[in-house]
Amino acid sequence: SYASLEQIYFDGPLHWIILSAPLVLGSVFAYFEKVVRKREQTLQHQKAAVNNEMNQLQSFIEDVARGDFSDKPYEFENKELAALLVSIKSPLIAQQEEEKRARWIAEGHAKFGELFRQTNDLDALAFDVVKNLIQYTGLNQGAVYIHERHEQNGDLLIQRACYAYN
Repeated sequence: SYASLEQIYFDGPLHWIILSAPLVLGSVFAYFEKVVRKREQTLQHQKAAVNNEMNQLQSFIEDVARGDFSDKPYEFENKELAALLVSIKSPLIAQQEEEKRARWIAEGHAKFGELFRQTNDLDALAFDVVKNLIQYTGLNQGAVYIHERHEQNGDLLIQRACYAYN
């Protein structure tokens, strides 16, 4: 009967513990599951952030290896790393510009040296030099004047060649 069942629970507290154990253990396990899930989400977020930063770092390194020093937006959570990468990039940009300038000068020397070797006529040489100089430097127009000294007219500048707009 109900009274005897009530007596069993009053006499032996172990029965209360056994009866309430599933409820208590279920609550404890639910709490730990919540803690573990939250920790897993935090770790997944951190992993995604690290993967994103590594992908950006890899992209930065590939761009530098290709000589692409454009201002692409790289966003690193580690500000010290970002500053270090920018400081690495600056001297490389300067070096690339210096190499480009030196190559442009060397090509120009070779081009004009060849012109001087090929032509013996002063007027043809003047025209070839001014034409190639205008095209090589990207200017619009130019002219070559030769200084000549005449007994009757004195010192004169005589135009030997001119070139404009192709």
